[in-house]
Amino acid sequence: MRSGPALDAQLRPAPRPASRHQIRTPLPPQSRPGHPFPARVIPRGLAPATPTSHPTNLGTARVRSRLLRMPLDSRDRWARAAAGWEARADWFRAATMPVTTWMIDAIQPQPGQQILDLAAGIGDVGFFAAELIEPGGELTTSDFVPEMLSAAQRRAERLKITNVRFRQMDANLPLDQPAASLDAVLCRWGYMLLNDGESALRDTRRVLKQDGTVALAAWTGPEDNLWSSAPVKILHDRGIIEPEGEPGGPGQFAWAREGEIEEHLESAGFVDNRVESVPFQFRFSDVEDWWAAQVQTSTRSADADAQMDTPTRQAVLADMADIAAAFEQDGGIVIPARTWVAAATV
Repeated sequence: MRSGPALDAQLRPAPRPASRHQIRTPLPPQSRPGHPFPARVIPRGLAPATPTSHPTNLGTARVRSRLLRMPLDSRDRWARAAAGWEARADWFRAATMPVTTWMIDAIQPQPGQQILDLAAGIGDVGFFAAELIEPGGELTTSDFVPEMLSAAQRRAERLKITNVRFRQMDANLPLDQPAASLDAVLCRWGYMLLNDGESALRDTRRVLKQDGTVALAAWTGPEDNLWSSAPVKILHDRGIIEPEGEPGGPGQFAWAREGEIEEHLESAGFVDNRVESVPFQFRFSDVEDWWAAQVQTSTRSADADAQMDTPTRQAVLADMADIAAAFEQDGGIVIPARTWVAAATV
């Protein structure tokens, strides 16, 4: 993969003998950076996309079913989390570089191409493709909440990326995009969160040109991703939060089963499917930093944090410290992560 001025080197911490982290008395929620999340503000200048009556191989009943199953609070939760994701953007970008590199290599961006970054959040993966499709190419960065798109716009300006447009698009709905109009679609950790990810893949196939490529990522199991799953389990075990969603429904680990992604790609009509797993790491300075990352990027954890008293929060941090002890490296905490990555063509 060709390097560009926006590319960052991934983190490679060197291990050293472990030393027990001490837990400091945390600040109350209202005093900690990034908490609470700001009220939702609808930014100007974004082009909302609405479902069209374009021909599609989705039946009317299937589309109506997807509409009816859309979670009512999902938009609000991601809107509230946008500020935290923006605050953690550089950290997350560096940690997830192996995933981004794999996905960009998979689509092989070329000058003049049209690429869609679907459910892009703050825009990381697509921004790496943008510089590779110049001159003449254009990236479309999409998300279904304006707050995420505003954060992505600010990042694009800071990275001096100019060949990008931003569109509000809900991947739960048929894409407002002409058939056979795109050379590639990127979707990092998006399809498994949708009400019907396979239908979304089928619609992705519709908008790709012949020989166009989709590249996606979906998390492996919670046991591979304690950076995320361990705090949630602690909150659940202590009765602070309830189980979320229905078994088999959308969620972070909905596509974790080996072979599941291949099945969805084949059912959606893609060919030349390739699925691999990519290991990487998340680095935290200490347990409080780990918890802060969780609170900043998950409104569920943020809401739990807001209602906990100091003794309860101390107990949660102590549980996290017990887990963190096995991952102490170089004065910090380095927790492994793993994701499936996949690519397929039309």
